[in-house]
Amino acid sequence: MEGIRIAPQVGPYFVYSNRAVAAQIKDNKKEKVMPLITVLVILIVVGVLVWLVNTQIPMVAWMKTLINVLAVVFVCLWLLQIFGLWAGLGDIRVGPVR
Repeated sequence: MEGIRIAPQVGPYFVYSNRAVAAQIKDNKKEKVMPLITVLVILIVVGVLVWLVNTQIPMVAWMKTLINVLAVVFVCLWLLQIFGLWAGLGDIRVGPVR
């Protein structure tokens, strides 16, 4: 693309020489909004799956307890993240950073 130059990174900011590029990057940084009904549906689905595992799959009691605790912890962390009360999950990386 001719006429579009991106200056080298200086600190956390980039300098853009083309307004269209700057507007496109600004649009990409908009927050993604998840409707509340979607959150409720996901919580219901997770609850039904945990209930099915607890009632339909025979396993040792400590394993059921472990599954329940893990499900509650992950759901709580997910809820904290989507409501903006905890941004720590975005920093977790698995494997080498590229």
